Amino acid sequence: MSAVATSLIDRTERNRSTAARLPLVRVSALAVIAGLVLVAGSFLLPLYVTVPVALILVAAAVIIAAVLPKSAVEGLSVIVGGRPAPESEFPRFHNLIEGLTISAGVEAPTVRVLDDDHLNLFVAGPPAEAFLVATRGLIEALDRIELEAVLAEALTRVRSYDAQLGAQAALLVCGPLVRNGPRRAGRSMASVTPFAAWRAQRLRSLSGAHHDVLADFATVDVTRYPPALAAAFRKMLERGHSVDSATWGTAHLWLADPLAAPPGDDPAAARLNELFGREE
Repeated sequence: MSAVATSLIDRTERNRSTAARLPLVRVSALAVIAGLVLVAGSFLLPLYVTVPVALILVAAAVIIAAVLPKSAVEGLSVIVGGRPAPESEFPRFHNLIEGLTISAGVEAPTVRVLDDDHLNLFVAGPPAEAFLVATRGLIEALDRIELEAVLAEALTRVRSYDAQLGAQAALLVCGPLVRNGPRRAGRSMASVTPFAAWRAQRLRSLSGAHHDVLADFATVDVTRYPPALAAAFRKMLERGHSVDSATWGTAHLWLADPLAAPPGDDPAAARLNELFGREE
């Protein structure tokens, strides 16, 4: 791989290895805490108290290492929502995905549609188990070559393991922010705002510099027609790309910033939009 990435594909190995290591960071932290519990507890509490606590922490570490990478996509799919997108209802959508999976060199993702008039697209997961949700507005508003361009970008993110890294980061870095958004209630705001600035900074670091630009370059390598992607983005800007069900912790997995303006005067929500939203 070249020292300077010219497209998102150049970051494939970096994304793959980072996604594999990310759960291990949490595992290591829990293992260290378990050790500290045993050491400190041996002086303050009887072993029949400290040993079970340490074992629970170790078990949690094992569960995270074994289960989370496989369950991340399933959990995010529940949060994002949407309904099945049958080929009989969306023939062009399926036809384009089928052709692009061959061009992009990935397996066809599981696809769903979100009944939202705005134009946006969500993608998460590894190449063999990716999950894609397109808004109905996107499918209906874009012409064939424009829709092909945005689907190519989604599949490029899958092929480069960017969608897998993003899914891991949503759960392991964004934490409680995965369920809360400017138009979506979840946990109390008091429980999601702590460490939000650190989470946003860590998320940007994992995504890497010039992330969206490199994704665009990789897309053009597939479609060979830059005007189509530019035209699609113009329509998204003109008709809007916010999604009411979007959350702060999953905003990075959408093609365009899905965060809507928070209702009323809510400075905490507005600040989270600044931290996790993306530049136009």
